Amino acid sequence: MDGLKINNERVFISEFETDKENPTKWKIGILDPGISAEIEDNITDIEVSSKKGNDKGKAKLNIGRRNLLVLRYGLKGFENFMDPETGKEIKFETETRPFAKKSYEVVSDRIIALIPSKVRTELANAILDENTFSEEEEKN
Repeated sequence: MDGLKINNERVFISEFETDKENPTKWKIGILDPGISAEIEDNITDIEVSSKKGNDKGKAKLNIGRRNLLVLRYGLKGFENFMDPETGKEIKFETETRPFAKKSYEVVSDRIIALIPSKVRTELANAILDENTFSEEEEKN
């Protein structure tokens, strides 16, 4: 079995892309295992019922928070992402953020705010897919 190529990035083009001639190319990567674990721990909230019988257990998954964190740590860059006000290409910006007792260089909140909600969700899912084997890799 081959391991995951953790330093690889791949280009992703959104299904919501409107400019088919010159699309935005999102550069996504694999999440560090420590970050993946922290994200899963931060989005899951489980309450176990008591022995009294009437209390029911509860589970809550914060998918919006998960998508934001996955995007923050898994988006590595982009090309041809245009500012709707100026019509100019947006420069990829990062900032240093502490997470899981380490500091990481991550995409800035300003940039994340410019990405449409449906595209953020789509990108987060694509990044999470990068952390698994493809069907071809599973066969090997």
